[in-house]
Amino acid sequence: MNLFFYILVLITILLSIGIIIIYNKIIKYKNFVENSYRLIDINLQKRADLIPNLVKIINQYQNYEKDVLSELVNTRNFIKKTSSLDNKRQEQEKKLSYNLKNIFANIEKYPDIKANENFLKLQNEISRIEENLSGSKKIYNSNLNILNTTKQTFPYNLIANLINIPEYKYFEFEK
Repeated sequence: MNLFFYILVLITILLSIGIIIIYNKIIKYKNFVENSYRLIDINLQKRADLIPNLVKIINQYQNYEKDVLSELVNTRNFIKKTSSLDNKRQEQEKKLSYNLKNIFANIEKYPDIKANENFLKLQNEISRIEENLSGSKKIYNSNLNILNTTKQTFPYNLIANLINIPEYKYFEFEK
């Protein structure tokens, strides 16, 4: 009887340790995903903060398309009002990226803007942020892949279902 009790206690302790290890691993991966998500958000905020400067420089040249700038400002304002990176904001971020690429592509028609030193600095800063965003998205997607793979394997899936880890979405890359 005593031997059976000791074996039962030992099994309970080993199971508890296993559950704690699995739980901690899942939480660690969840935190990796959330931290990489924050990196994306920080870069998106930096990019959005540069939009007013870009608009100000371009507005100095009256012949530039006003509707493009208006769309850029409206998209930026929506993004600044939204705190979470939900689907709607992600769509607006894609729209902002597209509009910025469009502006930089069409700037060739306006040599005065293209020659402006402040514009060039701003263009370089936005390009650097876009590169950081791309890297941050890759890190996020990689971390999310690790979390999802862990959540789908046995015995991690049992613990993950008990603690209700939220479903995160992958970031898509612009083509």
